[in-house]
Amino acid sequence: MKQINFPPNIKISLIYFLAGSAWILLSDFTLNLFYPAEDFVFGINLSKGLIFVVLTTLVLYISTSFYLKKIKSEEQVRTLTEEQLNKEKALRDQVAGIMPIAITILNLDGSIEYANNYAKQLLMLSESNLKTRKYNSPEWKISDLDGNEFPNERLPFSQVLKTNQPVFDVRHAIELTNGRKIFISINASPLFDLKTKRLTNVVAVMQDITEKINYETRLLESRVTFRGIIDSVNVAIIVQNTKGKILDVNKHTEELFGYSKLEVIGKSYKIFTDSILNDYIILESKIKNVLNGESQQIIIWGKTKDGIQFPLEVNITSGKYFGEKVLISVQRDISDRFKMEEALKSSERKYRLLFEDNPEPIWVYEQETLKFIDINQAATNKYGYTKQEFLSMRIKDIRPEEDQHILEEYFLDIKENKGIHDPNIIWRHQLKSGKIIYVRIHSHNIILDNKKCRIVLANDITDLVEKENALVESRERYKRIFENIVDIYYEAELDGTIIEMSPSIQILSKGQFSREEIIGKPITMFYANIDDRNRFLEKIMEQGKVEDFEVRLRNKDGSIIYCAVTARLVDQNTPKERIAGSIRDITTRKLFEDNLIKAIESAESANRLKSEFLAQMSHEIRTPLNIILNSTQFIKDELEQEQLAELSEIFTILNSSGKRITRTVDSILNMSELQTGSYEPEFTKVDLIKDVLKELVGEYNFIAKSKNLTLELSSQISQAFVYGDRYSLVQIFANLIDNAIKYTKEGKISVYMRKERNKIIVEVTDTGIGISKEFIPYLFEAFRQEHQGYTRKFEGNGLGLALVHKFCDINKAKIDVQSEINVGSTFKVEFEALKEIQ
Repeated sequence: MKQINFPPNIKISLIYFLAGSAWILLSDFTLNLFYPAEDFVFGINLSKGLIFVVLTTLVLYISTSFYLKKIKSEEQVRTLTEEQLNKEKALRDQVAGIMPIAITILNLDGSIEYANNYAKQLLMLSESNLKTRKYNSPEWKISDLDGNEFPNERLPFSQVLKTNQPVFDVRHAIELTNGRKIFISINASPLFDLKTKRLTNVVAVMQDITEKINYETRLLESRVTFRGIIDSVNVAIIVQNTKGKILDVNKHTEELFGYSKLEVIGKSYKIFTDSILNDYIILESKIKNVLNGESQQIIIWGKTKDGIQFPLEVNITSGKYFGEKVLISVQRDISDRFKMEEALKSSERKYRLLFEDNPEPIWVYEQETLKFIDINQAATNKYGYTKQEFLSMRIKDIRPEEDQHILEEYFLDIKENKGIHDPNIIWRHQLKSGKIIYVRIHSHNIILDNKKCRIVLANDITDLVEKENALVESRERYKRIFENIVDIYYEAELDGTIIEMSPSIQILSKGQFSREEIIGKPITMFYANIDDRNRFLEKIMEQGKVEDFEVRLRNKDGSIIYCAVTARLVDQNTPKERIAGSIRDITTRKLFEDNLIKAIESAESANRLKSEFLAQMSHEIRTPLNIILNSTQFIKDELEQEQLAELSEIFTILNSSGKRITRTVDSILNMSELQTGSYEPEFTKVDLIKDVLKELVGEYNFIAKSKNLTLELSSQISQAFVYGDRYSLVQIFANLIDNAIKYTKEGKISVYMRKERNKIIVEVTDTGIGISKEFIPYLFEAFRQEHQGYTRKFEGNGLGLALVHKFCDINKAKIDVQSEINVGSTFKVEFEALKEIQ
């Protein structure tokens, strides 16, 4: 009979149920035996007990089931974890065994607990000596990369034990037991117990860098050679990192783009391209392919530091630069090739890409027959022939007749393959109109329809040739001017050494110096006074130029030549700095100026003598005249009782004549003082009405009445204060009133004063003979009168109005006149009023 195996929880529950039920039955029967009860009471108690056993059995079953399930789950987890750990350990050993790096696990005493296969091979470890070796075993001689002793405390194992922190890339050398020396890089890291957090082991990962160190050594040794090579090649080499930043360039790069190495290091490659074009975008797409391992070639437009664009052939590849992945581009200026490729294509199909639309004339002719076989529109426009006409012609037909022999020699050279066509040869072509033009030919051999042909591009350089001819003519003209100019053109070093001198030096020196003998000599030897040279040099160094700087040069015979130098500094702030300018002979002008100065000084001296003489003579005349007038007046007073009409008239005439002489003398004296500058005004506050005009009108009223004239004074203001010289103010209005009375036969003279803003205006108006408009501009000149000579009708010396004008200037007054013949005149004098009455 097959035995049934119940789960533990069922077994435990069944045993508990049977034992509990038996106990309930036994206890109830025993209790009923000693304490009998009714049958139904016994049944109830028995039922309760059995129910209790069933319920507790059920609880026990559930609890044991949950507990057993938990135990089973934990056993499964533990089993799986142990299996996973075993797998991972096996995998670790397997991976570590095949990895190309050495991995070791060291105990805290330095002994080796584990080493992978690569570590065993690298350090020459075997299973027998693995457990006995320590990291600092004497069998291993440890030194730094330069062969010096490596301290124990600097070893990675020691540093981890000390700091409990990982260390990285500690490099040193180890000499193995077989004498072989290797270089290693070690990364060391601590291992901790997960529960206690205590350091248990040190993991050391070692990498053999022997080849790398040897390579770096060889690299350092060859760096100079390498730099010399890349700097000597005739292409630009640019090294940039993967982000596009420039790391290094060779010398040809500096020459090609115009930047120095320091200007481009760290900059983007965009510095070598034009931002307007899309070349850099295309270049970036190529760079992506290079980063994926593909070398790329591209043609783009480069740009120099000066902004000049040119075509570049760029070959890009990836590489290493001091351990860093970089992009290396080799660049070649293909301007010449690019122009030719853009202008002329070397195949019969491709050449048309630039043929028809080229702005320069292009044609193709057969070398055997010299016939045109194709022509572009620019050629028909330039030469005047239709395309059909061209195709019926030969190449000789566009050459002038006199150049045919040159053309035949040229074709013979091409046929015999003698050299390469020189593009600098200038040809003459003849248009349909007969006009001759100059062209520069660029030609190339091609095969077209299995025929040897030549494609030709003709650049019209007629304007250039004409300009060159004009330049040659200009040079000849300059040479003639240079050789025949009267003024001297010269160039000299700053120290005075003469570099160039025009032949006109012979004219200046009257044949005593020639151009040939003076060049190379110091210019200082020709100065009569070296101070002139020093002042000239000081001024030109300060201002950069001089104009008409007067110097005195000494001729070979010792005579002095006065010259004016106009010069400037050229090529300033360079080693070639010098002085260039012209020298003009001003000896004649200088002598004339000296004579003129002497004449002026003589005239001024004579004028001073004249003024001094007039002042002296006026004084000498006035003194005796005053005596005569006073004596006459005394005699008149003494004879007044005689009442003789004849004597009274004589005394009147004597008095009038005496006053006339006095006025003349006063005028001459005043003018003399003004001209010699000896007149000294005394400025003070003056009331024009009270201090000047009222007194003058009262004084001249008797004279006006004697001529049956009316003299009146009127004013808008009661006071008219000005700041002036009283004497000259009196002389101004005395002369104006005196002239008004003198030149008025009938009518009146009015003196009118008014105020306008801050001005005081005095007008003296008469009804006299007036002044012509033609004479008014000369009215205030000394000794000028409208009516001259002994036949004039009015007395006077012509000084009165000239004095009035000068006295007005002294008092800062303005005088103006309005006059009309036979109507009268008005003299207006304008003063600045003092502020207190403004």
